[in-house]
Amino acid sequence: MCRWIILLVLLSPNLWAKNKELETKKVKFSEALLLLQDHQLVRSQFDEAASMKRGASKAGSWGDPKLSLKAMNLPKEDLSTDRSMMTGLQIGVGQKISFSGKFSKLEEAMLYKGEAFESKGELQRRELSLKLWKKVILKEKWLDIHRILKENLNWVKGNLKVSNRLYSNGKIPQQGVLDIQIRKSELESKLSNIESQIKVIDIEISEILGSAELIEIVIDPKIWKSLTVSKDETVIDYKLENLEKEYKSAEAAWVAKKRNMIPDVEVGFNYTKRNDIDGLGDFVGASLTFEIPTSSKRFGEKEESYYQKLSAQKKLEYYKKSKPHALLRIKTEIEDFQRQIHILNESTLKFSRTSRDIISKSYVRGQSDYLELLRSELQYQNQRIDKVNLVALLRLAKLNYRYIAGDSLMVH
Repeated sequence: MCRWIILLVLLSPNLWAKNKELETKKVKFSEALLLLQDHQLVRSQFDEAASMKRGASKAGSWGDPKLSLKAMNLPKEDLSTDRSMMTGLQIGVGQKISFSGKFSKLEEAMLYKGEAFESKGELQRRELSLKLWKKVILKEKWLDIHRILKENLNWVKGNLKVSNRLYSNGKIPQQGVLDIQIRKSELESKLSNIESQIKVIDIEISEILGSAELIEIVIDPKIWKSLTVSKDETVIDYKLENLEKEYKSAEAAWVAKKRNMIPDVEVGFNYTKRNDIDGLGDFVGASLTFEIPTSSKRFGEKEESYYQKLSAQKKLEYYKKSKPHALLRIKTEIEDFQRQIHILNESTLKFSRTSRDIISKSYVRGQSDYLELLRSELQYQNQRIDKVNLVALLRLAKLNYRYIAGDSLMVH
């Protein structure tokens, strides 16, 4: 038993070596958006659409004709064919015929359903694009905060040297040096955490893209111009298109169920080959078969289809009414974020930056308290981070506006 344990321990490094990390591939954001056109989830919707359209001909078909072959009235003793006038071989052909036109409506319903799935395919691509944009906006936010904290860390390190000198000269207490060292450690910890957050975002982006590789998105600052709403751009609202096709499909299906109250007729013809004992020759015949529409099944299907049509209609009407309100709400949010960013740029950040610089210079000369120094540094940092958060919220609002309006989410 011990030998097996020792062998396992010796082999374990080789076993772990096989579990290599995923290879990292750098991809431009515009290229990543193009990859979504062939995404598995997108293609599955288009495959479903193709299946629906191919199945439309089946739904609109009367069905195959029936061929029957019967051996009739054979004596059970010897199964002979020449002892009875009733004995014969019958061949028949039958076909179901619809006079209601319901099958053409069923075919129409399936075709609209297929077109609805095509719209869902485009919607799926847009939803994935939306998720990708959101992750990139979040990544850019963390990168900006990382840059701010990195600058602050360098600033704190510089003032830590100053603090050590002031402490050695007896101008500040030891507690001042310790507090600045604690602040330095806090910044290093936050930077480490943000770096982990960025790695997680890259993993989530790879998951969205359905990639076997680890994708690292390269963010070009020019992409943010694509979030500006363009009035000249052609708008295709795939959500509206999907709801319209769903409604038309439900409406056609309802008409088909109404017409189903008129029963189908099965017409049959047969020819009986006889032994001609009675000299009357072979027989021919015809049949006409239809169901009497009295069961609750037909009425139930008709009512069920009616309420499905009504549901699809109400969803379409609600979307048409709610969309302008959603766009107006987001537009209001955009204007608010823009005002807040303007105030930060024009006054708040300038004042806090000046305040920090003044206190820093005063601190170097030993004329300011270390608590004032840390307070001014933290205030300026938080206001810069506030701006980064507002910029991210503004980008998200613009993105949502474009998504709901039906504008393209591609980079241009």
